[in-house]
Amino acid sequence: MAADKRRLAKISMTVLITRPLAAAKRTEQAFQAIGVATWIDPVLTIIHLPAIINPAAYDAIITTSANGVESFAQLTQNRNIPIFCAGDASAAVACELGFTSIFYPAKSGGKELITLIKQIFQIKSPSLSSPKPNVLLSLPPPFLSSPGLTRGSKTIRPKNKHLDARIKSGHDTADNIKRFAYIRGEVVKINIADALANIEGMNIDTYITYKTVPTTGWTDETIALFHAKKITAITFYSEHSAQVTLDLLRKHNLLGFTPFITALCLSEAIAGVLKSFIWKNIKTENLGKF
Repeated sequence: MAADKRRLAKISMTVLITRPLAAAKRTEQAFQAIGVATWIDPVLTIIHLPAIINPAAYDAIITTSANGVESFAQLTQNRNIPIFCAGDASAAVACELGFTSIFYPAKSGGKELITLIKQIFQIKSPSLSSPKPNVLLSLPPPFLSSPGLTRGSKTIRPKNKHLDARIKSGHDTADNIKRFAYIRGEVVKINIADALANIEGMNIDTYITYKTVPTTGWTDETIALFHAKKITAITFYSEHSAQVTLDLLRKHNLLGFTPFITALCLSEAIAGVLKSFIWKNIKTENLGKF
């Protein structure tokens, strides 16, 4: 016990990463690369479910999470099929896994992805007033580590000068995309297939390829870091993880520490889950980069 206390005493101000373990390790590397100390204690565990998908039967993939990207990648070696992601975090994972054509909205979220798909397919909607964005990223294999991504109308240029990112206009390719495989978890807040069900000429098959299991408690070391006031920020990558984190804060009697903690949220919807509690700050910028 004394050794544990000495080890915890050496830990500096820290970001608590609550993502499932594989994703948490990627996030940890990104934070540490900019000199930010981290502590991993996932609030969700991902269990991949058996599924048989024939990518050749589809023109594109839809998924709303990095877990969906990873579960699909485990089922096939095909990395040339276009993939629609709900935000830059899942798009970055798709890039890391070698996918060569990636669509994603300028603002992360399931509703935003639905809007993006409608825009690309030129579906009339009273809420759509902006021009159709260039959203398709084409990368030549093999994939390099610093992709240039285009989201909405904003282009993030490649850091690697040898990477030739060929950006195309999404709606120019819409005629070639008719049949989608929707890769999702067991529980979703927004069912993309239902939202797009009435679009003529678009066919979507749903595959449930993973489920998330909430953790029943944080480790003693994590709780000790809260009491030492060394947890200065917590990451929130989904509304589900936000709700589970709040449940754990209640369970361990840690809600009194949230006024000293910054909540780092992937989207405004996730931030909304947290706003009934007092936080030092709630931020929704740039988390997708981690």
